[in-house]
Amino acid sequence: MSFNRILPFILIGVLLVVLSYHYGGAILKILIPMYQWAIQQFEYRFDHVLLAMQQVKGANYLLINVSLSHAFYANGELLEPVQAIYNTAGMPLGNVMHPLVMILTIVFAWPASQWIVYAYRTFLAMPFILIIMLLDMPIQLIYASWQGLDRTLNLSIANTSWYGFWSDFLNGGGLIALSIACGLVIISLTDYLVGLQNVPDYIEQPRV
Repeated sequence: MSFNRILPFILIGVLLVVLSYHYGGAILKILIPMYQWAIQQFEYRFDHVLLAMQQVKGANYLLINVSLSHAFYANGELLEPVQAIYNTAGMPLGNVMHPLVMILTIVFAWPASQWIVYAYRTFLAMPFILIIMLLDMPIQLIYASWQGLDRTLNLSIANTSWYGFWSDFLNGGGLIALSIACGLVIISLTDYLVGLQNVPDYIEQPRV
């Protein structure tokens, strides 16, 4: 691949990173209710889940506050907290925006024959981005919460749960792979739909 083909990916990627830095907070406010719902579906043992955006040393973070107060099973053992246990964990805003930046970089940087193709790609990209973001950050936040609770309870729940394996997969390149795969699927679907639109209608010839 020549440098001229790589250059749009670099420029658009940098531009999207800058835009996500300035406007990511507004996007995150829309996502917080969805993240909270997803966390409650993935992890039933938390009594209380609260998500909020906060500035820490000049940087925006997505913070999660959870509590445990009732008996729950962990590693096949019944644990009964004497009193409510609280934990707070956080993720930088840039980490939250990774899937959106990577998928949109592919969507906009991949060459197209018509400008309308980019509009189709953007429309198709939205559900893919939402799915990846709901599979990424909620589970990462649950895992980070259990790591904090592990230190309080002196256990090793987080390291043996599927949250840990999924987090390791995402942080080990899985998130990049999923984002690239989604970007390529979006491009293929768009090309297929645009190709169908460009097929001329069949006009039946009059019979002699």
